[in-house]
Amino acid sequence: NGATLLHRAAQFNQDTAATWLLKKGMLPSVTDKYLNTPLHLAAFFKAVPVLKVLLSHGAFINRAAADGRTPLHCAGEVGCDEAVSTLLEAGADTSKTDRKGRTALE
Repeated sequence: NGATLLHRAAQFNQDTAATWLLKKGMLPSVTDKYLNTPLHLAAFFKAVPVLKVLLSHGAFINRAAADGRTPLHCAGEVGCDEAVSTLLEAGADTSKTDRKGRTALE
């Protein structure tokens, strides 16, 4: 599915690995074939430590995946209040809509 090691570090909440990969030059907003970034996966899998690492390395907070969902949509979908708060504090856009026209707050 085009996932990178950084996607897997986000999925499995491996903040040390994510930091190492980013320091070695991996781009924080690299996408898989569904246009998910590691930030999408960190939000969906409630990996807040990785989420913070990615944001501190300039991950695109409002990038939409193929289905139109942003990382904020993902965090809201799984009910991860800490990820939602972190994303909002970092400037996530609450007005972005997915392909079904829903915002992350709906």
